[in-house]
Amino acid sequence: MEKKHIMRTTAEETRRNKELIINTGIQIFLKKGYDAANMRDIAEAAGISRGPLYYHFESKSVLYLACVKAYSERSLIEYRRIFSQDKHILELLREDLYYCTRNIAPNSEHPIFTTSKEDSLKEDSLKEANQIFKTYRKRVYEMKVDSIARAIQKGELKKEADPYHMVNMMFIFYEGLYNLIEKTDFITSKMQVSQTIESLITLFKQEYCI
Repeated sequence: MEKKHIMRTTAEETRRNKELIINTGIQIFLKKGYDAANMRDIAEAAGISRGPLYYHFESKSVLYLACVKAYSERSLIEYRRIFSQDKHILELLREDLYYCTRNIAPNSEHPIFTTSKEDSLKEDSLKEANQIFKTYRKRVYEMKVDSIARAIQKGELKKEADPYHMVNMMFIFYEGLYNLIEKTDFITSKMQVSQTIESLITLFKQEYCI
């Protein structure tokens, strides 16, 4: 009985160590991007030696794949929570916009995952990570379209409102905002991000609300 208890404890410690590495890896990859991050940084940040790190993940690309999976799954859980609330669609879209732009706001603590070198994507793990992101974005897109379609059925929006057009506008807004922040100094504060979000919500209200 005592041996079984030790095995269970060891398995639990192994699970916790792996989870610690993934959580730490997410933070390092978010902060530095894939190319600039290295396994030594992640081991030091996690407070472990590189032995346990390589025991769980044989390479940086394999760890990155695990981090992408965990990050995407957690984000999808939050998107489901947002759109499952019993609120007016404009309130849901507002909360959604604030959530998705948290990654790109100036001085954000949650920058997005990046791989800057095309050569990196030749690795199988990174190809799989890239595919996960594509699937993730598609699921988020469909979730938003479905929520707007339900709002039209409930009478919160005009019948002629086009869910795909509205979601496309949200994605264009996000991509445009990202480029403005990354490549220009036109938007330099979170307040400016908030103002642009509220402007889009006002536009939706004027164009599509009954």
